[in-house]
Amino acid sequence: MSLQVKFLRALESRAVTRIGAQSQIPVDIRVIAATNKNLKRLVEEGHFREDLFYRLNVVGLEIPPLRERKDDIPVLALKFLQFFNKQYGQNKKITYEVMKELENYAWRGSVRQLRNVMENMVVVSNNEYLQLNDLPWGETVHGEMPSNEGMSLHAQLKQAERQILEDAKKKYGSSRKMADALQVDQSTVIRKLKHLKTEG
Repeated sequence: MSLQVKFLRALESRAVTRIGAQSQIPVDIRVIAATNKNLKRLVEEGHFREDLFYRLNVVGLEIPPLRERKDDIPVLALKFLQFFNKQYGQNKKITYEVMKELENYAWRGSVRQLRNVMENMVVVSNNEYLQLNDLPWGETVHGEMPSNEGMSLHAQLKQAERQILEDAKKKYGSSRKMADALQVDQSTVIRKLKHLKTEG
């Protein structure tokens, strides 16, 4: 909160003061601020200054998560593929089947997760044309799954989580690599693997 006061003062006065200095230095800036937090709620909870919120929120744009922007997925996937091909000296191409899987995936990590997946496939795959089994989550998201008829939502989620962890363990081996691929803390992976082991 103390930093928010200083930031607000700089925005209002369009000047900054160096540490230990007396005179202000004029600054000509425009600010583009982005967040995945609910700032209105943080304001209500007292964790974000209301005056700073309105000072920043002159022109507000809400960008939906990637899973709600299906048309953007092929464009971004090809952009990342081109970027990582150049970075790693590869010439990988993407198949129609892989592109459809990317379009149908949930993308909880949004664009950052898609970028990570494309880099993973460029680096790990031995195929010139990326295949379904090059995807970090296995051959297909929509392939055969154990029957879940009559199962509660909680039980189905536990079953899906078990499958994801087992697939990741086979593919990556170490909990650190699993955590990087699944974009969670290593301690979370270790705890969940231990829990699954006790469940049998």
